[in-house]
Amino acid sequence: MKLHEKIRQLRLQRGYSQENLAEALGLSTTAYGDLERGKTELTVSRLEQVAAALGTPVLHFFQEGTPEAEQ
Repeated sequence: MKLHEKIRQLRLQRGYSQENLAEALGLSTTAYGDLERGKTELTVSRLEQVAAALGTPVLHFFQEGTPEAEQ
C-alpha cells in the first residue's frame, strides 16, 4: 500500500473528513485531496503534521500491511 493510500485509510478509520484534516493542517481541501491522491509529494515535515493530526507515529506509515493491522 502506498503512503498516500495509508493516510486516506487511516483518516477514514479515525472518522475524519478531508475537510477536517485539511483544516488541521492549514491546507485547502483541494490541496489535501491532492496529497491523498498522491498528486503532491509529501515532505517529512508535512508527513509529521499528518501523523500528529491523525494521532499516530510517523513510522506507522512505513510498516507493512494496512493501517488496521498495524494498530
